[in-house]
Amino acid sequence: MDLKELREQISFCDKAIAEAFQRRLELIDEVARYKKEHKMPIYDPAREAEILGRYSGDTKALFTEIMRISRGRQSRALFPYNIALIGFMGTGKSTVAPLLAQALGRGYIDLDEEIERRHGRSIPQIFAEDGESYFRTLERELVEEVSQADYLVIACGGGTILREENRQALKRSSRLVLLTASPLTILERVKHQAHRPLLGGKPTIEAIAYLLAQREQLYNEAADVRVSTDGLSPAEVSEEVVLALLQSM
Repeated sequence: MDLKELREQISFCDKAIAEAFQRRLELIDEVARYKKEHKMPIYDPAREAEILGRYSGDTKALFTEIMRISRGRQSRALFPYNIALIGFMGTGKSTVAPLLAQALGRGYIDLDEEIERRHGRSIPQIFAEDGESYFRTLERELVEEVSQADYLVIACGGGTILREENRQALKRSSRLVLLTASPLTILERVKHQAHRPLLGGKPTIEAIAYLLAQREQLYNEAADVRVSTDGLSPAEVSEEVVLALLQSM
């Protein structure tokens, strides 16, 4: 066969693939409706592993992407909004966000990490060199920007929702999920971290409890749903977030 004939056959294959994929998406929509009705999670790791186990090489890579697209389609049907993780430091927002985004076939952004990336400095450096007020201005600008996006998982900083304008911006396009943990759990998670400027260097349970008490009411007022992370792995917290959102529908 010459090149023209080869390309014609490829086009024929492409058309068949596109038609089969469109039918698959229609079936995915039916699955999403079923899961919504029965309040079932979107991500089923065992089911995906079973499907991907049938293939290898480039075909497996293709189906990996198909799985991601399918999760995203179900996610958009069930949760047609951004999901913003809020809460105190050490409650798992930054760790859970990428896992939740993977489970939902979405992109994610960690506000603190994005500020550090854009400005080439760590959060403690920004605090030390320019002060908390300057950092909050950078944070405010980024919150406004991400609030214009669709279908994201957003990991907010511990102080993000303390400002009214941030709460309003996030509420326009997001459901706010409050991750909670006891002061003792938080201390265990952050005690070896020296980059917590609001805790004055070395974290203590007294400092954590004091700051948490100051913020707790605002966290609770801002939250649409709440998930306790005490005793749970990040993957388990991600699953609990999905279930909490389903149950809130």
